[in-house]
Amino acid sequence: MKSRRFATGLLAAFATAPGLAALPAAPASADVASAFVFQANTEGYDCFRIPAVVKAHDGELLAFAEGRKTGPDCLDAGDVDVVLKRSQDNGKTWSAPVIAVHGCGDTKDNAVPIVLPAGRIVLLSEWQCVNSFLNYLHVATGRRGGAAVSGCGSCGRGGGIVAV
Repeated sequence: MKSRRFATGLLAAFATAPGLAALPAAPASADVASAFVFQANTEGYDCFRIPAVVKAHDGELLAFAEGRKTGPDCLDAGDVDVVLKRSQDNGKTWSAPVIAVHGCGDTKDNAVPIVLPAGRIVLLSEWQCVNSFLNYLHVATGRRGGAAVSGCGSCGRGGGIVAV
């Protein structure tokens, strides 16, 4: 009983404390907008999953996602590319997608873009090789304010490091 009275008193003290009054909401910015970067059933893909966005040193936004050509159920395995879209106006508009890592019938997914202090972009992704049932880490790097575009390459040992 004592603990209940103590908790009620503590709650009342906090509720009436002058320093804890609700702050007024910040005014909404007139230029806040939303944009769909990746939409299902567009641009040759059934769906897009696992997006990741980074800001390059030149201010360009780079949005990566899995572009899945795996049917209406958006399956995890199958022909999956890592695609890239760019925005030079802080996300108001976006470029057409570019294939950053080509699936080539295998699953290339889980993109992790990293902007290094010197401005170089590193893109880590996973390669799930359909024929060998093994997963590999793929590393692609780019010098420009964007990421490298990687072709099919070999899916397996020794095929994971690409530097351009």
